[in-house]
Amino acid sequence: MPPKAQVTSKTRATDRIRGAEEMAPPQTPELLADLKSQVAGHIERALEGTAHFVVGIQWSSDSRRLLVKVDGDQGVNIDACATLNRSLGKLIDEHGWQGPIVLEVGSPGAEAPLVLSRQYPQHLGRQLKITLLNGTVFMGSLMEADASKLVLKGKDGLDSTVTFPEIKEAKVVIF
Repeated sequence: MPPKAQVTSKTRATDRIRGAEEMAPPQTPELLADLKSQVAGHIERALEGTAHFVVGIQWSSDSRRLLVKVDGDQGVNIDACATLNRSLGKLIDEHGWQGPIVLEVGSPGAEAPLVLSRQYPQHLGRQLKITLLNGTVFMGSLMEADASKLVLKGKDGLDSTVTFPEIKEAKVVIF
């Protein structure tokens, strides 16, 4: 399992905005909603046609930190994260939102749960621990993964089929 790739940057360096807050227009919920919408659209366009995809976009409660998790069909490396980080930083700097935003773009990491069906094929042959909504836990080697279901081979040699709507949490088992 590759290590977690992550790039962190701070947009709008503090020395560039010192004193600007007195002259800046008031921050409005509409301006923040516009920024969030632009960020989401930018990420979608930036990753379109690539082997990478968004796993999550999370803003802090004060909207001063943006965490973007990206994965890929064969994983994601730091170069892909850095490229997206730079393009998002430019978008944020050009937006009317005032003040610094800490921007983090990274992979979910080996310990993070799998949340999209697209994440599973890269883990074929690896051990997974899957907890179902009803509390049942499956552990086994991932043998098949498609858009609707997974097939795991347990230690007993038996196959178990699990559909995505049944899954509460799925993680790759790291030994």
